[in-house]
Amino acid sequence: QTHSYGQAEIEEGGRAYRTSCIGCHGGDGKSVNGVDLARGPFKRASNDEGLAQIIMNGIPNTGMPASPVSLSRAHMIVAYMRSMGQAPVV
Repeated sequence: QTHSYGQAEIEEGGRAYRTSCIGCHGGDGKSVNGVDLARGPFKRASNDEGLAQIIMNGIPNTGMPASPVSLSRAHMIVAYMRSMGQAPVV
């Protein structure tokens, strides 16, 4: 299931993304070949909970490392990912 996120969650997720994710995924979420964080589809996650789990646990034997963030912070990163390329949420 996907979630509805508030502006504060998106903004905090953006800060976390810039700290933890932008180095590999880039500002637009398209720097990893075959991965578009703004639009998907995602091969290993079918919903926001799955994306949060990937952020926290990584994907073994790939370039996606685990990230030492809480579940709530991982969901904020997902909130930001969902907002990428869209008009600001009001």
